[in-house]
Amino acid sequence: MKSEKRNAVKRGFTIVEMLMVIAVLAVLMGIVSTAASSVIRKSRVRKNEALRSALQAGIATYYQQEGFWPPGKNGAIQKWSDNGLDQKDRGSGIVTLDDTEYDTLMNYLVTRCLNASGNKVMDVSGFTAVRKSATSAKDESGLPKCSGEEVKSWVAKLKASNVRGSVPQASEMTYGYSHSDKGRFRRFVVKYNAETDNVTVGFAKDGK
Repeated sequence: MKSEKRNAVKRGFTIVEMLMVIAVLAVLMGIVSTAASSVIRKSRVRKNEALRSALQAGIATYYQQEGFWPPGKNGAIQKWSDNGLDQKDRGSGIVTLDDTEYDTLMNYLVTRCLNASGNKVMDVSGFTAVRKSATSAKDESGLPKCSGEEVKSWVAKLKASNVRGSVPQASEMTYGYSHSDKGRFRRFVVKYNAETDNVTVGFAKDGK
């Protein structure tokens, strides 16, 4: 009997052994979590670069097809192209669209590309959509704190919605990309170069 009891005690885990197992599991979970975060980040970086390239190519394609810059002859870019830059911008010869000008441009392009009868200069389904009002809350860098969803997801909700106002309309939205680190919404940076009469697209000041 005493021998059996001694064997039973030996088969159990000590507190030290349990703590070691927990520590090992915690380390493994940390490694897996870090690896997963790295994969997600790299995936977002690749996607964002593809979206940036698509937007820049889409703007250029629109210009080639229509003969003027989007969103139209009365848009900010075409006015700069026709009349030159304002005095404050003439030194560098380059001007950046502000948030309102950017939102007007993106809303026009996305709406045009989603319209069955419109001329689709690019695929907009992968861009991030968010309410313009949600972008008013800024972080310490002065950039939006909100997150959005893919345009294709928002459009699916819009089509399935039977309650007016339950899903925001296109005019309430703006479009961009999800930052690679935290997935927060970011507007692309759209610049017009008066010397070359060209438009370039870049990322927000905190990168991709």
